[in-house]
Amino acid sequence: MINVLGMLYFSCLLLAIGNHLNNITIPLRMNQSGFDETWIGITMSANALGLILGCLIGRKLVERIGYVRTFVMSCAIFTGVVLSYSLWMNGFFWMGLRIVGGFFTATAYLVVESWINESSSSSNRGRVLGTYLVIHYSGSALGQLMVNLDGPDPSQIFIISAIAIALAAAPVSFSIAPTPESYELESISIPELYRVSPVGLVGVLAAGLAFGGLISMGPIFGSNLGWEVQQISVFMATTVIGSLLFQYPFGKISDAWDRRKMLGIVQMFGLAALFGLQWAIYESPWGMVPIYLVGLCLGGVVGSIYPMSTAVIFDWLRPKQMIAASGNMILTFAIGSIAGPFMLGVSMNQLGAQGFLIYFAVVMGSLMLFILYRIQVRQALPVEAQEDFVVVPRMPPVHPQLDPRIDPDYDATDPEEYKTREDFPAKMETVENL
Repeated sequence: MINVLGMLYFSCLLLAIGNHLNNITIPLRMNQSGFDETWIGITMSANALGLILGCLIGRKLVERIGYVRTFVMSCAIFTGVVLSYSLWMNGFFWMGLRIVGGFFTATAYLVVESWINESSSSSNRGRVLGTYLVIHYSGSALGQLMVNLDGPDPSQIFIISAIAIALAAAPVSFSIAPTPESYELESISIPELYRVSPVGLVGVLAAGLAFGGLISMGPIFGSNLGWEVQQISVFMATTVIGSLLFQYPFGKISDAWDRRKMLGIVQMFGLAALFGLQWAIYESPWGMVPIYLVGLCLGGVVGSIYPMSTAVIFDWLRPKQMIAASGNMILTFAIGSIAGPFMLGVSMNQLGAQGFLIYFAVVMGSLMLFILYRIQVRQALPVEAQEDFVVVPRMPPVHPQLDPRIDPDYDATDPEEYKTREDFPAKMETVENL
C-alpha cells in the first residue's frame, strides 16, 4: 500500500511542479510581450473554464477508456499544450491552450485523486489526504521557484514544465492500485445550497475570486512593482506555503466557536495583511523580507477561505447531502476562478499595482460584511453540531470523495439531531423544507 501511494504521490508532485511552473510563466511572458493586465487576466481565466469542462466531462472519458489510459493521454496532451506556447505568441492562441490545458489538468487530477481515494480507507483517509496536501503544496511551491531556470531560449522554461508533466505519467502507468469505482452524484441546485448555507456558498465563491486572482495575477503584481523574476517566484512560493501553514490553526479554532465568526475574523486578518503589504512595499527599510512574510500571511488567508467555507456548508448538511453538495461547491469555486483573474486584470489595468491590493480588499471586505449581516439574521449552530474541520486544498479536489467527510462511512454529525435543543437556530433551513 505504501509503494502504491508513494507512486501516486510522486505523480502528483511532478504534475504540480509542471502545472504551476506553467502557471507562473504564462503571465510573466505575456507581460514581457506587452499584453495589458486585462488581456492577461482573460487569458488566465480561460484555464478555469477548462477545469469546469474537465470536471463535467472527464468522468465520461474515464468510463470510456479507463483510468490509466485517461491519465497517460491527459499528460501527453497537456505536455503538447505546454510546448505549443513557445510556437506562437498570440493572445487568442494562448487562451485556447489555457482551456485545453485546464481540461486535461482536471482529468489528470481526477484520475490520481480517485486512485488515492480508492487506496485509502475511512480509518486513514485523513492521514492520506494530509500527505497529499503536503505533496501538492510542495510541488506548487517548487514549480513557482523553478521559473528561475528560464534562459535565453524562450522555449526552455516550457520544455522544463513539459518534462515534469510527461514524467508524471510514468508512476501511474506502473501502479498496481485497484481501479477506482465509479459513483453517481445527486443533484442539488446552487440556489438550494445557498438557502441551506448562504455564508458557506458565498465564501466558496469568494475563495475562487481570491485564489484565481492571486495565482494568475500575483506575478504581474510583482512585475509592475519592478521585482526581479527570482523575487516574484519567492513571493508566490510563500503564498503557497502560507496556505498550508495557516489552514489548520484557523480551522481548529473554528471548531470551538461559531465558524462563521472565525471566517469573518480571517477576512479581517487578510485586510490587515493587505495593509501590511502596502507598508512593506512602499515604506519598509528592510527590502523584500517583510514582503515575503506578509505574502505568507496573505497566502494563508486566501488558502483558508475555501476549506473554512466548505466546513460552514457541511455543518448545515446531513451526511447523505454532502456528496450532492460537493459538485456545486466545485462549480461555484470555478465560477469565481474564471471571474477573478479578469476582474483583477481590469483593476490593475486601471489602477496599476494598487489595483491588486484594492481588489483583494473588496473581496475580503465584502465577505466579512456579508458574514456580519448573516450573523444578525441566523443564529449559530451549537458547537457540538459542527463537523470537525478538515484540511483540504486551497482549491477543491477534482475528485470530491477525496474529502473524508464525503465518505459513506464518515461519522458525520446530523444537525437534525439537535433541533430539539433550545439553542438550536429556529430558522434552520434544509433541502427538504425549501
